[in-house]
Amino acid sequence: MDATVNNFSDYIKINNTWYKIRDNEKSRCGNSYYKSKLGPRGLYVLNVNSIHQEKGSEKVKYKITFDLNGKKIESNEIEISLYPNQLKRLMGELH
Repeated sequence: MDATVNNFSDYIKINNTWYKIRDNEKSRCGNSYYKSKLGPRGLYVLNVNSIHQEKGSEKVKYKITFDLNGKKIESNEIEISLYPNQLKRLMGELH
């Protein structure tokens, strides 16, 4: 099964400002588009490959968002770790 979620984005929080660090475009593959009913009390589980680095020393807040039927769904914030050079590179790309 294809694992593309339309309009998925992830963010890091630096100095109380959220910065978008990745945007997932719509899939070009037909396997990404199918209808699936969710029964009562059912749930979907999404596993996200984040930029978290277990041994990183820079702690930042992280969240994801995606669109579902035109509505923006936003995750809870979590704290992730980045390497100093990784954070520096991201900040250079964001400015």
